[in-house]
Amino acid sequence: MMPLGLFLEPVDITQVSDYLDVISDPIDLATIEEHLADNKYRTFADVKSEINRMLENCRTYNGTGIYVKTADTLQRALDSESRKLEEALARFHAIYDAQHDLLS
Repeated sequence: MMPLGLFLEPVDITQVSDYLDVISDPIDLATIEEHLADNKYRTFADVKSEINRMLENCRTYNGTGIYVKTADTLQRALDSESRKLEEALARFHAIYDAQHDLLS
């Protein structure tokens, strides 16, 4: 079972006082969502990079345990879904290019 709320909001440094001593560039899903709303990402790769950083921060800070297992599970899901998206985009571009060539 995934720990409730993990990754949803910034780490509460009043409860985890040494977090910023270990993690120099924190990120969470709420911040990523804000960045998406503000159009701060140019590509899906930019978003994926932020999510990867979030998961790596979790591994770095926690080392082992349920949080790291959760990060690993999310990493596998992200990688799998990213591959599907990239394959779909490649098919879309191939169709677009073929239609463009026919119309040229």
